[in-house]
Amino acid sequence: MVGTSYLCATNPIFELNVLESSGICKPGENSTVHLTGQGISFASPNFPVYPGNGSCHWNISVPPGNFIRLTFWHVYGSCNSSYVEVYDVTNSTWINMRRFCSLFKPEVVYSKGSSLLVSYVIASESLLNGFFATYETLTVVPAPYACSKSSLRPYDRITLHDTSGELASYQYPLPYSNDVNCFWTIEVPVGYNINFTFHSFDLQQSEDCLADYVLIKQEKYSWQTGDILTHSRRFCGSSLPAAIQSNHTKMNVDFVADSSGRYPGFHASYTAIEDRKSALIANEVCMNHVICLLCIEIKLVVPLSRSPSSETRKKPAREKRGRVRSWGREARASRHQDLARSFFFSRVSFAFRKTD
Repeated sequence: MVGTSYLCATNPIFELNVLESSGICKPGENSTVHLTGQGISFASPNFPVYPGNGSCHWNISVPPGNFIRLTFWHVYGSCNSSYVEVYDVTNSTWINMRRFCSLFKPEVVYSKGSSLLVSYVIASESLLNGFFATYETLTVVPAPYACSKSSLRPYDRITLHDTSGELASYQYPLPYSNDVNCFWTIEVPVGYNINFTFHSFDLQQSEDCLADYVLIKQEKYSWQTGDILTHSRRFCGSSLPAAIQSNHTKMNVDFVADSSGRYPGFHASYTAIEDRKSALIANEVCMNHVICLLCIEIKLVVPLSRSPSSETRKKPAREKRGRVRSWGREARASRHQDLARSFFFSRVSFAFRKTD
């Protein structure tokens, strides 16, 4: 490991004094090493053997306008006694980004600017102790809406609830890694559909898109059967797919990369748009339900017809009076039906105006 100088102080973050150094961090002296190259590997002293209690610090700087990708390959320690912390120190603002205690697979940290500080605290005499890491200079870092963590299972999904948003392949606009999976579920409010648009698309081309691909699953509600039908489409290659509009409030987006080739990936966005057709149907269903209730109420209060009783048949003298009463009931029922029809058509007219 090559460094230019290290700094010592009782508080290595806020009280720094410059001393000459061979570039090897000394835990007992609470020292700091400066790294300024385009990229290099570095590790705790005597890694992976216990280096002695104390602390070491590495200040990584790259040219202004550039960024740092810091990768930890191994970390041996305990969160209570031995650990590594990463700070973004751009513009003299200290931001604690991550803490690593025990790590057996690579983990990546991206800077927000051109400088990072790595602090390693040792307070344990465990036989295995320390870390091994590398850094490299980048001109861009992953977008905030890009997938940042590969999912192990299809139900480990990122859920997007807003009425609009963005999503992108793993670490976009950087080329995506091999053997990564990213899964999203987009859900918008009832009465809306999803308009999904690709802005860039460049994946590995393969037959039937079996290598790297984006899979979009839509759910469509059937008014005839009441079932939810699933429709899926798979995309790969470098041709920009056309915009996709869902027929329901939910859409699943899967990104899968195999173990061969690295490509730029994709960037997409979605917007919730009002579903006028389903809103109109829902209004009509609601109004029909109201009319049915009114009809039931009319039948309960004023029957439209009545079978003549045996008593009426035995007494012909009452037939005339019965016919008069029946005519009165039918007239009142007719007025009720006219009012119901007027109410129904006024509501349907309102529904049409609302959906225009």
